[in-house]
Amino acid sequence: MSTTLDLNHVEAYSEFMQEIGQEMKQYSECFQGSCQLNRTEFTLIDVLRRQGSMMMKDLSTYLMDVSLSTLTRLIDRLEADNYVKRSTDPKDRRCFMISLTDKAAAILEGYPKLTSELAAEMLKSLTEAEQATLMQLIQKMRPQISKSRGGIKDEAGAYKA
Repeated sequence: MSTTLDLNHVEAYSEFMQEIGQEMKQYSECFQGSCQLNRTEFTLIDVLRRQGSMMMKDLSTYLMDVSLSTLTRLIDRLEADNYVKRSTDPKDRRCFMISLTDKAAAILEGYPKLTSELAAEMLKSLTEAEQATLMQLIQKMRPQISKSRGGIKDEAGAYKA
């Protein structure tokens, strides 16, 4: 399905996403500080909270600005601090699955509540019908998030800068 995009809409939506990102960043930085984790460490364990155990290469797609060697060192640190654990993938013993420990799960327990409070605050300005419409639109757009993870590609399939 090809759709013509109004550039004013694209710009307004882009600004809105950036505003949401800034709000989420402030919430997560506050939470990170209480956990004594840096942004990347927090992001990694939050991805594992949401997605479950993952192989390192899959985890790297969620941490786009982190090389595999840096990710390995990051996991080494988090494992030493008992936030994550490595286990052999039963399907391929050459691969490791990374998962949260009970310690990390306990720390992250309050984070979804915090982000839900932000979402509830934002939704207050909408009627129930508008909220339902927004949810339908989000569900329609959601597949594009995973398609564009890692960057936007040009017509030749190369990532745009």
